[in-house]
Amino acid sequence: AGVVRAEVAAQLLEKVVIRVKGRIKKAEVEAREQLDLGRLGKVASEISKIWDSCLLACVAKGKPAEKVEVRGGPTPSKRQEADKFESIVGSLTLELQGTRGQQEAMKQLDFNKDLISLPELDLDLNSHLAKARAALDLLWVAREHLEKAGTQEAQSKIMAFANVALELAIRCCDSPKVQKLLQIEPSLSSGKAVAGGIPFVCSAAASDHPAALEMLVSAGADINAKDEKKATAIHYAVRHRCKAAL
Repeated sequence: AGVVRAEVAAQLLEKVVIRVKGRIKKAEVEAREQLDLGRLGKVASEISKIWDSCLLACVAKGKPAEKVEVRGGPTPSKRQEADKFESIVGSLTLELQGTRGQQEAMKQLDFNKDLISLPELDLDLNSHLAKARAALDLLWVAREHLEKAGTQEAQSKIMAFANVALELAIRCCDSPKVQKLLQIEPSLSSGKAVAGGIPFVCSAAASDHPAALEMLVSAGADINAKDEKKATAIHYAVRHRCKAAL
């Protein structure tokens, strides 16, 4: 009789896990849809649903959840399966933090103005660079969160802001960040931050950042690349009185 009851209990627990998996998958899909739409409050709500489901799954599979006592202890295989549920919460939470960071970074700048060109007056330039540094710092922390998430969706978000991060790193003369971005994706060197913006070599020249110029050219950038008005890096260096870049 005891064996029969154990088998029935095992079957019931397996049904619980199957239903819980369905709940987790549905909430995960909804969370990712809301992430794409920028509805971050809704994402947090879906993550909470997943976590509640994870706790149910952990108990059902024999893994002790917080403040829940389970005798005998789970087998390694049960722990591994339950851990998969928890990893969904972890990756989504990191994606949420990264997305929030990217949004906060963009609030520091006028996306369609500040990323087109650099101010020429010293007072305006100093104010601009302070905002650029704040945005770069936020983007970098967001990038770290998304890298830890380790999902394809997180990687897509990183690449969506890679050009902007490179532009800001060049303007802020942050050589280590410029180097890391170009090492990860050398093809960035030949681009620009936004449509209508200036080539990265022009930004480096206007920022008097010769180290960035060298890294961009080494990664494949054309030093004679022109902006929409046919101006090259030399023109920008002269216009912004950048002797080191020249």
